[in-house]
Amino acid sequence: MCSSDLGARALPRVYDFSRHQRLLDVGGGTGSYLLPVLGKFGALRGTLYDLPPTIAIARRRLEGSSVRDRIELVEGDALFDALPVGHDAILAAGFLHLFDPDKIALLLRRLRDVVRPGARLLVVDQWMDATHTKPVFGAMLAATYLMLSGNGDTYSVEEAQPWLAANGWRFVAHEPPAAVTSLVVAEAQ
Repeated sequence: MCSSDLGARALPRVYDFSRHQRLLDVGGGTGSYLLPVLGKFGALRGTLYDLPPTIAIARRRLEGSSVRDRIELVEGDALFDALPVGHDAILAAGFLHLFDPDKIALLLRRLRDVVRPGARLLVVDQWMDATHTKPVFGAMLAATYLMLSGNGDTYSVEEAQPWLAANGWRFVAHEPPAAVTSLVVAEAQ
């Protein structure tokens, strides 16, 4: 079991999705985070949004899933293509660290543009402390991202708060789901 599995299974225990009707999972891969959330919250519908090759894999993975009839699959690049509308919650799990601050700001702005005030943004990632030294595994991941791709970093919650505010989001909370990930919750203004 990898750390993303632990975070995915913890998310529906850490955050109460019962207030939401439609969840947009941006960069959601093959549905690792979406499946446990939909499994626990039976009235919730989800949209899985990712690059075309990933959606093709997700389509095969989700075949036969007990929640498949509540998942819409949409292909696209969150930084460039049209984002689905009509959601009252957005999940961005495990990929913000791939981007530099300018791309993060662009993504946050684009996500804000497709929801109404009061919608929630849930960002699961390797959120660091203000010194960028804890959790230790997160610091090691930052070095790994840099070595493998030349891009990416881990960021602190303190760094995220002004990015959120500048792009139409109000910081609500920081909750630790599991393993090396934690959850930042924001609300559309």
